Amino acid sequence: MTSESADKLAHEWVIAAYVPVDAQGAAYARRRGVYRVPAATKVSSAEVMCGHCRRPYDEAVHTECPGSDPALHGGPIGTRKRRTPDGAGAQGPTRAHPGRSTGTGHTGTLSAGAA
Repeated sequence: MTSESADKLAHEWVIAAYVPVDAQGAAYARRRGVYRVPAATKVSSAEVMCGHCRRPYDEAVHTECPGSDPALHGGPIGTRKRRTPDGAGAQGPTRAHPGRSTGTGHTGTLSAGAA
């Protein structure tokens, strides 16, 4: 296995963190989606996980990362292939949902008194 292919299967570890902010910093982070942390700020780690597959460190540390497989990533909504239950590419059989129309003009069963 080459180092390039090993890198593709490697997890990208990230830390979900609690960062103390004031009201102004919270409003800015909510509005912009970014908050610049001052150098002296102590950050508490909430969770360590893989940024690709989103699995916790303890579960994923000794496995290859399934989230780094480019075949699992979708593309633009109008251009990606349709997902199928069997994965063969053909659309699988449809199931009738309870309470939804089956195409016969009624959505449920008739009661004993109605005819």
